[in-house]
Amino acid sequence: ASSALDITSTTGGLLPPRKTTSNRNAIGSPATGLIVFNTTDNILQIAEGAIIYGDWYLPSKYELNLMYQMKTTINTTALENNGSDFSSYWYWSSTDFSTNNAWGQKLSDGRQANGSKNTEVGVRAVRFF
Repeated sequence: ASSALDITSTTGGLLPPRKTTSNRNAIGSPATGLIVFNTTDNILQIAEGAIIYGDWYLPSKYELNLMYQMKTTINTTALENNGSDFSSYWYWSSTDFSTNNAWGQKLSDGRQANGSKNTEVGVRAVRFF
């Protein structure tokens, strides 16, 4: 209900604008939250004001569990800064279980389990841990 755009697909993904570092740097006053894929560095980048960060990544199974342990603090800080808190649902980690499965964690009770990579589960990217 709070989303302006909700993309659902089991066969495809979102393809953001692709730019070289030079083309990205030519963007005058990038809006906070502007997303581009940097083809020079092969990385997704998100702008915060005039700064574009390229160090976002999906947390490991271990890091996701640390985030679960600090969920109350993270939620409070996120909401105080116009961010969104964790839902009580499952989130993917970057830790593979096998070729077709990865580890995830349910943020309501801290349970970790592996599941098919084809399953639609939430993600919460982080910049620095």
